[in-house]
Parts: sequence; structure tokens; C-alpha cells
Amino acid sequence: MSFVPRTHPQQGANPKGDNRETDPEVFAKLHELFKFTIDVAASSHNTITQRYYTAADDGLTQSC
Repeated sequence: MSFVPRTHPQQGANPKGDNRETDPEVFAKLHELFKFTIDVAASSHNTITQRYYTAADDGLTQSC
């Protein structure tokens, strides 16, 4: 079995990449539970934590 990531049809493909932000209300509720300290998929203009990785950093391959 393999996983093939797909963009939802209504969103359409973005050749420049996906740069959506987390809704602040959703983040606040989750942050209360999990106390996030790092954003592994952010940019300097949309990070929601002090510490973050950009797409160029490839946050999913970094060691915290």
C-alpha cells in the first residue's frame, strides 16, 4: 500500500507549493492540549511558533 498526496479538487493545484496557514482558533485549541514549540511547515510570514522550519529546511527531516 502506498500513499499518494493529493490536493482537494476545490483547492486546485498550486505550482508554487502549498502555503496555507493554520486557522488561529484551531491552533489555539490544539496548542492548549499539546503546547507546540516548533512549526515544521512554516515561512517567516506565517509561523505560529517562535521556532520554525521552512520548506527549504524540510522540517519533517529535522531533529528537534
